[in-house]
Amino acid sequence: MLVIVLAVLAASSFGTGMALQQRGARAVDFEHALKPSVVRHLLVRRVWLAGIVVSGVGFLLQLVALRDGSVVTVQPIVTSALVVCLAVTAWWDRAPLGRRAWGSIVAVVAGVAVFIEASSAHHAKSDVVAVGPLLGVSAVFVALVVVCGQQAHRRPGLVRAVLVGLSAGLGNAYVAVLARAGGDTLHRGVWAVVRSPYPYAVLATAVVCVFLVQAIYQAGRPTVSLPVATLSEAIGSVVLAIATLHEHPHLGGLRGALALLGLVAALVGLADLSRDEATLVAAES
Repeated sequence: MLVIVLAVLAASSFGTGMALQQRGARAVDFEHALKPSVVRHLLVRRVWLAGIVVSGVGFLLQLVALRDGSVVTVQPIVTSALVVCLAVTAWWDRAPLGRRAWGSIVAVVAGVAVFIEASSAHHAKSDVVAVGPLLGVSAVFVALVVVCGQQAHRRPGLVRAVLVGLSAGLGNAYVAVLARAGGDTLHRGVWAVVRSPYPYAVLATAVVCVFLVQAIYQAGRPTVSLPVATLSEAIGSVVLAIATLHEHPHLGGLRGALALLGLVAALVGLADLSRDEATLVAAES
């Protein structure tokens, strides 16, 4: 019971922190997105700094929850941070979302949660890392960031929101896999950690992901970019874990059907949100 309470508190902190960061970041012109100059503009905004602090509290709560609870229990609850973020943003902007939009958001969150639960590996071999696929994934990730960054600057509106959401979600999934791959070095002592390439790779990739997440907030289409990031992170984590960590989810029978059902529900909800956002963009232009 305590684990569930901690996970709910973590989701609430994450969602509130995301809303605060978004409020500060969206005031910064997108021309600074994915560039070092964005840091200078963000650090002078108190609301953004408050969001970082609140998100940090959420991270600590998540760590405490994961200490005694399983990833399968905690992570599906943490995905509800998306609902909290959009609710706080709608309240702050005095622009309430309609029932259809909320239904689509719930479909994305519930679908992702079911997908995570159903596709979670129960017999992972995380101590055996496939170096070749990991290097290939690294090259693909770098190329994706470069291409999405270039296209996001050239194509405003809905396309920009989808691109930054996709790159940020896959970036977070990549960080999680790198951290998991290097996790065993923590049990071998400080010197093993220092000599391992994984901590440095995690740190470098995490810095890139900070810029990607801020680009989501700057893009100004949270009802599209945030669900895209949530869904792509969930799918990316599973695919990358299978490819690089030799994790083998049990997708036979009912579990496979539930994973597929969750994925379809999330995609349908995302498509509906994108359609509504496209209608708004057309109306604005």
